[in-house]
Amino acid sequence: MVTVSELVRSCLTKFTFLVASPALFEHVEEISLQLWKDEMGRLRIWSANIGAHQRGQSSLDFRLRDASHIKSQTINLLQGLEDLLNDLKEVLEEASDDESPENVEIPEDDDTTEIQQIHKDIVETIHHLYRMSMIIRTPAHHDRLLGTDKLDAQPFKHWAHKRCC
Repeated sequence: MVTVSELVRSCLTKFTFLVASPALFEHVEEISLQLWKDEMGRLRIWSANIGAHQRGQSSLDFRLRDASHIKSQTINLLQGLEDLLNDLKEVLEEASDDESPENVEIPEDDDTTEIQQIHKDIVETIHHLYRMSMIIRTPAHHDRLLGTDKLDAQPFKHWAHKRCC
C-alpha cells in the first residue's frame, strides 16, 4: 500500500518539474506562473506543517494508524492531486506537439481551458488537504471502537436503564 509520505514526495517532485518546465511558461496567458508557484508553496507548507513528508514514528501514516478513515481520505486527496499533475503534464505535452506559442487561443470569459480547469481542481484539492489538517491533528480512534463487541457493554445495561428511566 502506498504511504502518505511517498505520495507527498511524488506530488512535490512532479509539481517542481512542471513549474520549471518551459511548456508551462508557454501558457502564462491562461494561468500565470506565479499562481502555479503559489499552489506548490501551499502544498509544501501543508506538508511541513502536518509532517506529511516524514517517515517513521513522526510520519503521518504512523500518527493515523488508528484512524484509517482519515488516512484513506488523505491518500485519496493526494492520489487525486497526483492524477491532476499527470493530466497537466499530458496536456502540456500535447499542446507543445500541436501548437506553437503564437497559435494559442485565449478563451472567452465563459470558456475555461483544460489548463485552467486543472489549476482550479489543484487549488480545490490543496484546499481540502488544508481542511483535513484540522481533522488530522485530533483524529478519533474509530478503528479501536470498531473492535468492541456488544458483550463489552452488557454489564452496564442495568445501570444505563436505571439512569434513563
